Amino acid sequence: MKQAFEGWPAVTRELREFAGRSAESLNEGQRASLHAIADRIESHGLLIADEVGMGKTRIAAALAHCVVKCGGRVGVLIPPGLGFQWQAEFRVFGQDVPEVLRSLDMFHQRWRVAGQKPWFDEDIVMVSHSFCNWYMKPGTRRFALLPELYACWKKSGKRIVPNHSVEAARICLWGGQSAPHIVQAVPDSATHPAYLWLQEITGKYTYPKLLDAAHYQKHGELRPQLARAVGLGLGMFDLLLIDEAHKSRGEISMLSQLLEHVVLSAPHLRRVAITATPVELNEDQWQDTLLRVGIDRPFEEVRRYAEAVRQLRGAWRGNPQVRAEYAVAAQAFQNALSRYVLRRDKRRDASILRYAKKTEMPADTYREVDKHIYVKLDTLSLPWKRAVCAVEALSVMSPGTIDTRGKRLRLTFGNGHGIAGLIDQFNQSATADHAQLDYEDEVEEKTVVQAASADSKRSQRAKWWSGVVADTFTGNSEDVLYAHPAILATAACIEKLAAEGEKVLVFGRFTKPMASLVKFLNACEMLRRLESGKPWPQSKIHEGSGDHDRGEWPAVGAAYRWLHQREMTQEDQRRIASQLHTQYEQLEAARKRFRTRLVERLETALRDSSVATNSLFRAFRARVHDAAEDGDLAAVSRAMLNLRPDFLSSEPQANELAETFSEVLRGAMDRDDPEAMDVEIEGENAWPEISQRLSEEFLRPEGGFARLMDGSTRPHSRQMLQQAFNRRDSFPQVLVAQSMVGREGLNLHRECRTVVMMHLEWNPGVVEQQIGRVDRVGSYWSKLLENALADGTLPEHFPRIMVKSVIFEGTYDAKHWEVLQERWQDLRAQLHGIPVPQGAQEGDDEGLRLIAEINAAAPDFSP
Repeated sequence: MKQAFEGWPAVTRELREFAGRSAESLNEGQRASLHAIADRIESHGLLIADEVGMGKTRIAAALAHCVVKCGGRVGVLIPPGLGFQWQAEFRVFGQDVPEVLRSLDMFHQRWRVAGQKPWFDEDIVMVSHSFCNWYMKPGTRRFALLPELYACWKKSGKRIVPNHSVEAARICLWGGQSAPHIVQAVPDSATHPAYLWLQEITGKYTYPKLLDAAHYQKHGELRPQLARAVGLGLGMFDLLLIDEAHKSRGEISMLSQLLEHVVLSAPHLRRVAITATPVELNEDQWQDTLLRVGIDRPFEEVRRYAEAVRQLRGAWRGNPQVRAEYAVAAQAFQNALSRYVLRRDKRRDASILRYAKKTEMPADTYREVDKHIYVKLDTLSLPWKRAVCAVEALSVMSPGTIDTRGKRLRLTFGNGHGIAGLIDQFNQSATADHAQLDYEDEVEEKTVVQAASADSKRSQRAKWWSGVVADTFTGNSEDVLYAHPAILATAACIEKLAAEGEKVLVFGRFTKPMASLVKFLNACEMLRRLESGKPWPQSKIHEGSGDHDRGEWPAVGAAYRWLHQREMTQEDQRRIASQLHTQYEQLEAARKRFRTRLVERLETALRDSSVATNSLFRAFRARVHDAAEDGDLAAVSRAMLNLRPDFLSSEPQANELAETFSEVLRGAMDRDDPEAMDVEIEGENAWPEISQRLSEEFLRPEGGFARLMDGSTRPHSRQMLQQAFNRRDSFPQVLVAQSMVGREGLNLHRECRTVVMMHLEWNPGVVEQQIGRVDRVGSYWSKLLENALADGTLPEHFPRIMVKSVIFEGTYDAKHWEVLQERWQDLRAQLHGIPVPQGAQEGDDEGLRLIAEINAAAPDFSP
């Protein structure tokens, strides 16, 4: 186990020197953060809480790089799906980091493949938050590492080999190859933590107990000891980076299990937590987040500051004493946390500073959050009006009076979800939406106290109201969803934005309504393109397989009715089918021209490319030359054309071909997939998997103007969707993402500045994460602003980041928006130092003067 760390004083010196010579890879704010970390890291852990999109990961990667240069080891705990981004950031500093450790099998694989380093010899190890999700079914051998370590440690001390060692050798198929290496690497020091733990295990437990699988179940006595055995294999860490540290705050969460049992902490270990939302719902969450970096003391200043903000919000204009008390509380809050917290917010971003200076408005007004997508009740049909009334009625009934689905409706309503979300609960899929539902169940358990059961009359009334909602969805539910008021209102807004050249990111909760929105938008775009003579990548309308699967015709019929205000006739259907066939033949002819000599031209263009790229190209070329594998050429060419549709109409240059081919490979090789290939090891053998991924993504039998990203979307597909969404002319133009899947870890800001929330959220931290997908350093909005400044555009016409929520007018949605706004204001006061709501900041000169005074007193954790 590597023990060459030079210590934190050496890291401090390296951080300062590195900050001075890294202007190309770090911006000014990030370099300032390294200096601030150097001021603190010798004494204790830290929280890097920069606002979403400010480059926290790069700061953390730079810190890790400096620790490694000083002989230290770094552990990085990250949520599933973020490995690709972290590896990219480490490569900026020349660090070649192994893929994310996700399972026990991956852990042991290191000792099964010849020539690979043990985990404890790697400078940087990335571990998934879900790593400890070990299922120990009856008869399993997955726990065998612990008894094998026990036996190896006994043997290494030349003690009597424990009884049952023959049985242990028989069952230890998982631990048998790794355990001897781990024991051999433990330093022969009676004070070393690994040595002490192994001595404790061999003195405390007997061999029969160690071989009983029942003790390794989720809450079994030996489960923590198995986790510590795995921790020995990972080795001692000097720095631990905890990404998205606000996640899974509970003591029994998988992240907490990692921190408590797996991570083997050196006495000098420093923990650095990384999150844009250390608090989400209340100020007490500061304590939970700071505890993760080893700061365990009460912060009464936090609670006093929160109370001062609430007092200020109602009396900031007319009460100077309240303003003075706020200033005192804010200073105490800053003094208490500034030793541990670093936070850069977007008010210091160069683009936002220019926006504020030119508009003479507060910096946070660069976001437009109050232009909603309204569903007007007086325009609804009678069944939909009844459905809205029914969910309003269910929202006020006690949980004991209603069934499981009705209870979820009420709980969700009580937690702030609006009418659209409630209605859509009748269209949820237990399979596709399980992650979203599990998350909401966890939240509901924490925030809702169940009431006692009511009498049978109330139960019957609740059942009747539930039936009213259900009756809205009688018949074919897909047809009903295409008439869903929220879907139609959302589609109308998206189509208007798309016509203006905007890409749109949509967040929702349940897959059926989101999938219907995607199908509807694609059908509308298809019809428009057919009528205007533009190509559409589809040859026919696909028929369904039966009563429950009617294919694409229901969406096309709904789109036709939407666009032409009449029903589609059989003649219309025949005409559409004919147009599709004709235009697709023309499109395919153009694709064929592009495919001609593509392999030959790529061979020339890729001469100076990396070894891995050329290795994969050779495999691709070999498959193309095999007549049975001509699908590879179609998949690769379509993937390249999706990123560069202009290749169909213009002759691409060699460097453009090489760059696009390489980008296609990068998207398909996402290593954060649990079954990902290692191209450097497998070389040409990795091509079949890449080919399959490209075929699944680009040989789909429908257009991709709008795409859905939900829990079933594989990591490599998410990466390819992100890649294409960040290109101006590439499909998708609209990305509809399930909240649990798309709100963290994706960079979707290169060509998009609009976020639509189909269902109102209750947690402002979630909303910040969603907006943060498009509100990032180097965003499309900042490019538009630079263009506006260069063109002399009047400030009132400056572009803004647009956030639009779907709201049923005249319902609880309006109240919920108020609740969300209030929580959001608390969050902004805690994290952004903006105690006065944005809506109150537009006023007379005296009001603006007072706001400037208040903002000057606000806490500031910027480096």
